[in-house]
Amino acid sequence: MLKKIKEFFRVIGELKYIIPLMRYKWPDLEDNASLAHSFQETVQKFGEKEFLYFEDEVWTYKQTNEAANILANKLSNEGIEHGDRIVLFMENRPNFIISILALNKIGAIGVLINTSLTGNPLIHCINSSDSKKCIVGAELASSLEEVLGEINVKNKSDIYWVKDGSNYECPQWASNLDTLIDTSKSNNLSITSKVTAKDTAFYIFTSGTTGVPKAALFPNAKIIAASVNISKGGYRIDSSDCMYNCLPLYHSTGLMLGLCACVQVGAATFIRRKFSASAFWKEAKQFNTTAFVYVGELCRYLSFQEPSEEEVNNPISKMVGNGLRPDLWDCFRNRFNVERIVEIYGASEGNALFMNLLNKDETIGMTNAKVGIFKYDVAEDKLVKDKNDKYIEVDDHQPGLLLVEIGPNAIYNGYTDKKASEEKVVSNVMVDGDRWFNNGDLVKTMDVGFSLGRESEITRDELLFSKFVSKLQIRFSTLFQDVMEKQLILKNVMTSAEWSKVRDKIQYDFTSDHFYTELKQQEIMTARMTLARDMEDFVGKYYSKEWFRTNILRQNEEEAQLEDERIESELESESDGSEDEGI
Repeated sequence: MLKKIKEFFRVIGELKYIIPLMRYKWPDLEDNASLAHSFQETVQKFGEKEFLYFEDEVWTYKQTNEAANILANKLSNEGIEHGDRIVLFMENRPNFIISILALNKIGAIGVLINTSLTGNPLIHCINSSDSKKCIVGAELASSLEEVLGEINVKNKSDIYWVKDGSNYECPQWASNLDTLIDTSKSNNLSITSKVTAKDTAFYIFTSGTTGVPKAALFPNAKIIAASVNISKGGYRIDSSDCMYNCLPLYHSTGLMLGLCACVQVGAATFIRRKFSASAFWKEAKQFNTTAFVYVGELCRYLSFQEPSEEEVNNPISKMVGNGLRPDLWDCFRNRFNVERIVEIYGASEGNALFMNLLNKDETIGMTNAKVGIFKYDVAEDKLVKDKNDKYIEVDDHQPGLLLVEIGPNAIYNGYTDKKASEEKVVSNVMVDGDRWFNNGDLVKTMDVGFSLGRESEITRDELLFSKFVSKLQIRFSTLFQDVMEKQLILKNVMTSAEWSKVRDKIQYDFTSDHFYTELKQQEIMTARMTLARDMEDFVGKYYSKEWFRTNILRQNEEEAQLEDERIESELESESDGSEDEGI
């Protein structure tokens, strides 16, 4: 009971931070609100302050702004105009940040390409964007060269090569950007005043797990609203903080939740090309990173590391991100002593952002958008309707498909592909003519806010993935059988007649992912133990021990009896041991 009272007053204390956010108003579409404007305002306040730490480089806000102005002037002089699209294919490093700022300053759209793409996916992302020019990092030039004959940006004058150390030389098919820029043109550009909140700042591509990657539209208004709310309501950082950011900046988590949040308040950031679990805590201490932008997979790797001296008394006190599994929450709270864990949820192309503003464990928090949770048939992969052809809302605390109503406070920008955008919309949900964005995830309500499907629940994505794996297994079995038939007959191991007799008797057994199964079992056990601990005071008062063991611990009669025998045996052994010890 005391624990619940303390939690109640802790949540009440959080309201002083939440109320100002509830009053936050999105920028008007014609406002001069953009990443470029925010950055220039921050430069006025904290120009000489250190902004970027990368390898052995340190950049101040002023130096970064001047470099962005130099590049923006070059692009403008080359005929790049408001609304033009420019491919950016580069790893995490200062030149990436300089490039996106330069593009935003002139109102151009940065087409941010996944650095791991090669071949056809890379060709698709570049060609589907209809870009005028391409900025490529020297470290990725070889990937671009492989597809040069297939992409629609191929003239040497349209491909800007950006050096990366001294290990690369500019190829013949690209222009060395360093030799083209005029370093004297480092002042802010007047054309930035024409950039507004409604303008698209970036194309950020989906992973492409359900088809080819799709470009999600990110207008300036969305970037500003997200970064303001996350910096002030999520991390609660200011200019004295430094963030650890090893997530790819071509994705919204690393870009908006990480970089843009720092820009809003004048904080510094340490950026890394790629995540390293072994170097993480050492670098966190070296650069005194008080904040961390995460995805769940990174957290899992960190939890698997052996305890080290570097993790003790580490500086990280707040972290914001997505995908932190329930079994890892306690690890970061207790082992790494992270005081504030703010899980967020929202699709890149979506129209709402959920945020765990109250710092409650294992929840995605709340949103100010209008949402609905509807009954969903996971096996059939579709929403369920009642006899009146109406969608059915689920009861409290029951999982269902999350839909967010599209409206003035929840604008749906979608993809560049209009057909793909409409496929994510469900109409006539509550009233005729309404439109709702389908997030594609199962969620449920909690005492405060929402949580994603977890533990033994099979989520929609897990089911779809299992179907995908099953199809691959069937396809592989068929192909392998055909190859085996040809080889056995060609090498005279058996005749066609003999093969036809054994063909139907051949079976294929695919190994399952034992680690995933083990992880799922651990998650279920952790949830049961947590619930058992919370219910300890109610057993014998409101619930019998038999009910507790059957419904919470999920023990059947045989298992309960076996555990009783084991406990009794252990107690006898301990008793015998203590008597012997005393003799």
